[in-house]
Amino acid sequence: MTSVLTITAGSGPEIAQRFVALLADHLAGALPERGLTLLGRSAPDPRCRLLLVGGPARARLGDVLGVHALLHRGPARSRQARKRWFVEVQMSPAHIEPPPLDLTEVRVRMDRSGGPGGQNVNTRATAVRAIHLPTGLQVRAAGERSQARNRAEALRRLAALHDARSVALRGAADRERWLARRSLTRGGAVSTWVLRRGELHR
Repeated sequence: MTSVLTITAGSGPEIAQRFVALLADHLAGALPERGLTLLGRSAPDPRCRLLLVGGPARARLGDVLGVHALLHRGPARSRQARKRWFVEVQMSPAHIEPPPLDLTEVRVRMDRSGGPGGQNVNTRATAVRAIHLPTGLQVRAAGERSQARNRAEALRRLAALHDARSVALRGAADRERWLARRSLTRGGAVSTWVLRRGELHR
């Protein structure tokens, strides 16, 4: 099961863009402890991050879906300065059979697999990294002993991430709808964060 987690600030300013990047990093780091896998990531524009997540994400990330607020005063730091910034976390299913990539634009690199798995894993370059050269999107697959299976899985993941990126780039209208919804949800943030020493804290 594969899902796309979208973290967006709509048309928010620079501080909201920074909030998007920090929250995406936080969520990506929290996936393993929730039994989920980060399969790939993308930044289609400064106000949006995409995480390709493997596993039952809908069941295990329900508490992070919705609007998140950041308490942080702007550079002016006056009483009138805005101090609350918003981003939204959305989830959508990745395509089960994504459209094939143009393989002439993909570089496939073999890596040595690490971790447990026996002698075969330690001595043969069975892991595969697939890189889409025009966009820089890349994923790594190392779950199979067979290099051919890892290559197929890497290309499948890359196709899904590439497709999600394309959808996000065409999603200006969706972001406009998000901005309209934001006025209704500012008071109901699922989490409120503060910024300390460049890191997010609740």
